[in-house]
Amino acid sequence: MYRTFRAWLGLAGLLAYAAFAVPRIVPALEGSQKRVREAGRHLDETEDAVLGRFRTHSYVKAIRRIRATIPRDAAYFLLPGDDGHGDYFVRFDLAPRRPILLDKPGEAPPGGGPAWVVISRLDPPGPEVLTTAEFFGRGARR
Repeated sequence: MYRTFRAWLGLAGLLAYAAFAVPRIVPALEGSQKRVREAGRHLDETEDAVLGRFRTHSYVKAIRRIRATIPRDAAYFLLPGDDGHGDYFVRFDLAPRRPILLDKPGEAPPGGGPAWVVISRLDPPGPEVLTTAEFFGRGARR
């Protein structure tokens, strides 16, 4: 009797799950199909075009210029800009280059360091790259 009760209880649980899940499967599949179709429209875009959909043209040009200046395996000092969150985006867009955050922008870190300083800005004119000598030579302007 106990086995029969457990079998019926299991069947009831399975039916309850099916009653919950089955009506949601079709809308979920339609939503997935819509997102895949949307993503397919952008397959031929370049990296700069994709970045340009989310950032300004001057930001894209600046990132392209910085990528050409700093080698992929190099490090750079990163000075956060005035907007507060631009350094996250600049770090991501310059990966795999390694950022070293400047705590005190007016002082050169002891023992030298990378050859470049990147000042992160999302607003025009976008991020800026300077040599370490240029940056610390002109008083760490932002």
